[in-house]
Amino acid sequence: MGSNKSLDWIVDLDNAHDPKYGEPFQVPIVAATNENFKEYGNLVTDFDAEEVEIVPWPVMGRRPLCNGTGIFGGVAEGDFLHEWVGDKCKATSTAIGWGVDSDFFICRLGKGVDPDHKTRVLVREANNHPDGSQCFFPKEKLPFVALFALPGDDVKLEDFMAFYSDGSFGFHIRPNVWHQPMIPVSQKAVFRNKQGAVHACVGLDTVNEFGRFLSVPLKIHKAE
Repeated sequence: MGSNKSLDWIVDLDNAHDPKYGEPFQVPIVAATNENFKEYGNLVTDFDAEEVEIVPWPVMGRRPLCNGTGIFGGVAEGDFLHEWVGDKCKATSTAIGWGVDSDFFICRLGKGVDPDHKTRVLVREANNHPDGSQCFFPKEKLPFVALFALPGDDVKLEDFMAFYSDGSFGFHIRPNVWHQPMIPVSQKAVFRNKQGAVHACVGLDTVNEFGRFLSVPLKIHKAE
């Protein structure tokens, strides 16, 4: 985990295998299609053609925003870098100005999982962005998995779904969709990323709230 203290919503994965947390919640996985993903956003085959949706700044009282204002934060764009370090996956965003020491670990392999045959990871953090949508697109055609849950403050473990991509497309999620950085199956991966530049971030820690990790599969199991 990077040592940037401003990232106080980042959680610790060192104790992910501790039996005190019990069995992790098993997240289902599907091969992403335009149909099963439409509530979350849309699949992306042309990153440059996607337009980030900017949400107008919320007002605190009864008077509305002046017409056309509250939307000038703009769009931040840059690569999202991913690399497996041992049994943990490190992510670094170059789109948001956290500085050079902004890398953090997003997941850890499940107990007993072979690093050379990654089948399942443990996750305890998700976040959403109320200021705008976010678009992820793989620079190389390498398979990866995305973890999402639909917007809502009362989100539960069973609301999470894993979506598998073979690397030929990415994801554009609507504002307030719960998500993690993309989870690569390969040793390294780079994703193009663009999102609202305000970068309002609402975090969720499943261990603190529900006492359990999420177990996210990285492969689609075909029927016998």
